[in-house]
Amino acid sequence: MKNLFARLTDKTSVIWLFILLTIIFYLDKILLWSSALIRIHDTFNVEFARLYVVGRLFLKYGFFAWNPNLAGGMPVYAWHNPPFSLLNLLSTLLPSWSLYGAWVIFLMIIAGYGMYRFLHEYIGLSYWIALIGGIFFLFGSQINGNALVFPVFNYAFPLFLVLVLDIIRGSSMKHIIMKMIAINLFFFLTYFTLTVQLYYILLVLIIVFVNFNFKDDTWRVLFWSTIMWLGYILINLPQIYQLFDFSRLAQRIYAYSPLTLGDFGLFIMIALNMFRDLANESLLFIPALAALSLIDRSVKIRRTFFVTLFILLLAAFFESPLKTLASNTIFIKMDLSHLQMTLPFLFTLSSFIGIQELFSNPSLKLRYFSAAIATALGLAFLTFFVYTLTPLKSLNFALNILVLLIISLAFVYFNWRKSPAMRNNIKPMIVLFIIGALIFVGGVRAKRLFNVGEVIPYKKYFANHQDLRKILKTDNLSPFRAGAVNLPSALIQQYEIETADADGPLFYKSYKEYFKLIIASQLKTKKHHEVFDQWHNLALINGDRKIDFNLPLLLAMNVKYLISPSQEAGLAKISSNFIYIKPDQAEPFGFYSNFLPDIKAVKRLYPPTLYVYKLSNAFERGYLVKKAVILPSADKVLQTLSVQSLRDLKDSAFFSTNDVDGADLLIGGQNLGLGDKNKLELLYYSPDKIIFKARLKTPAVLVLTNNYDPKWTASVNGQKTRIYRANHAFQSVFLKKPGQYSIIFEYKDPVLWGLHGFIPLGLILINLVIFHKLWYRKKSKGDKEQ
Repeated sequence: MKNLFARLTDKTSVIWLFILLTIIFYLDKILLWSSALIRIHDTFNVEFARLYVVGRLFLKYGFFAWNPNLAGGMPVYAWHNPPFSLLNLLSTLLPSWSLYGAWVIFLMIIAGYGMYRFLHEYIGLSYWIALIGGIFFLFGSQINGNALVFPVFNYAFPLFLVLVLDIIRGSSMKHIIMKMIAINLFFFLTYFTLTVQLYYILLVLIIVFVNFNFKDDTWRVLFWSTIMWLGYILINLPQIYQLFDFSRLAQRIYAYSPLTLGDFGLFIMIALNMFRDLANESLLFIPALAALSLIDRSVKIRRTFFVTLFILLLAAFFESPLKTLASNTIFIKMDLSHLQMTLPFLFTLSSFIGIQELFSNPSLKLRYFSAAIATALGLAFLTFFVYTLTPLKSLNFALNILVLLIISLAFVYFNWRKSPAMRNNIKPMIVLFIIGALIFVGGVRAKRLFNVGEVIPYKKYFANHQDLRKILKTDNLSPFRAGAVNLPSALIQQYEIETADADGPLFYKSYKEYFKLIIASQLKTKKHHEVFDQWHNLALINGDRKIDFNLPLLLAMNVKYLISPSQEAGLAKISSNFIYIKPDQAEPFGFYSNFLPDIKAVKRLYPPTLYVYKLSNAFERGYLVKKAVILPSADKVLQTLSVQSLRDLKDSAFFSTNDVDGADLLIGGQNLGLGDKNKLELLYYSPDKIIFKARLKTPAVLVLTNNYDPKWTASVNGQKTRIYRANHAFQSVFLKKPGQYSIIFEYKDPVLWGLHGFIPLGLILINLVIFHKLWYRKKSKGDKEQ
């Protein structure tokens, strides 16, 4: 045992320890492969299908600006990461289950290793306490409420800070280059919008205030790390620009009301709840509060506490009604409430600084353990008497109490290990430790399942219906949309099929309002309307959960198929026919489902048969109408659209007076012609460019059911023409005379493409420290030779 402990004192052995712990924790991902559990909610429902689709589009078209694949289309940079992201490219090479599994495992390892090194080398904690701190951060990072894979710095920040400090404080050029490769990897893996405004703030606070072992290098470290983050920002300037530009048209509403005295009390309650929840989920509720009992004895605890308090209050401020004070500022759109994602790092830091103080000065044991026991009693009171008791809350309580017992056991061992009684009882203590460790790991794994929501096998939805793309595209030469009914829309998106519904943080406001007309009959109560209006996602099943659509509006937006995991009479009524796709019997639970017990919980794991309903009379992506109807407002357009028949929508396009000018009113007030012999053909369709050919016997309006955005331009027979917002959400051009036309729609944004020029400069700035080190070494060598 002593030899084992001795071997753990070098960095390579520590890395292998963290790898071993991660393998034990995620053994199911390694053994089950594509049948392992995944996080469905915002990971697979939103992100992984999009990563794949955007990556494929990038490989096919190069740099592009418009993503047509969800909810009517939207600017591709108006998301968490740019189209050239390393994640998008990796998703085209690796199945999403393998990318997800490898990513989760990688992040868990670097979380533990980075925290260990930071605590030991740059905070000055003893080896064993730093190692245990790394182990706690390794497990805690997997179960807190922000245990997503996309905010990489939730896991990588300690190691990122260590690598920056290593580089600035000197190392061999070989090691500097290797560490810079790792820093570049972190930057290109993470989501920009979930990183830059959060972890740069934390970085500055840690360097300036919590710099116990690198005080002499404070300003050098701050300067070079700032240069790196500036490079990261420059690389993502196209994304910053398009996000802010798109926010004017997006569905997210920043509503404010006059502040009251009660709002200040609510702010304090939000801060306290945020601390309670995140400290609880990080397994450090008790040691984090116990460390506060030593605040007068330790400058390290004081500084760490004030940094934590600042971050906590800032995050709570932007979570509370007090954010009204920052309305109409850039800070609102920076989502600074997400600063709470940095708190598990700070809780780990303060907790283990407190434990180090306790072990270094055993005379503090009465104060520390009194505070710890009082905190445990308070946690018990909250768990069992104040809040509704649930199995998850009971598990949280049990794990936090187990942490207190581990700290107590370690304190007893390290203070009395040389006594004969302790030496005689070392084997029982080791057995107790192993049993406790297994219970702890099992409890944390259970919490991973229920707290993070990693409960669905990948193949349940995402790997069982490979014929879906081929079936849907067999008789479709032009683009079309499909919709998911009681399924994640990502199931369809992963086959590169455009969807009418989608999950995600941002969509066009006008599209969401049109979409609401389609599902309006499902929204029976005021609460149903509020949920739809306030929630970001667009689902075809809402409210009372009944299959009931405004069919003309659904067909008018080019929806040709609806896909369901069950045979639905409501869908059969509106479709011409349906086909069903059984899961591959070679898949887990496919063939074996015939032999598994008839238990509802087990059946939830079966991959479903998909029923694909083909809708009759669906409109094409572009179509011609013979009448333009001008209405006094956008609300009137929505109201009028809601009562139109299929024949009405084929005949007319509806415009608001805000979307047309006086000259167009003259045209719009007329019937433009019978139009029965007018012909329209789609010649070319790509993300940023669409080409139609039209042959008209009478004037007509061409309606393109892609979302309206001012950055789209149109030319008719080479002459620039105006695009009008038609049917509230979509694009159109007026073709005012009979004849033949070539109509080209293009997404053009010179500012966006100009900002791409900053990407190479950003890469240079991130890696500028390498050139500085080379220059400095060359200069030093020259000085020595002289």
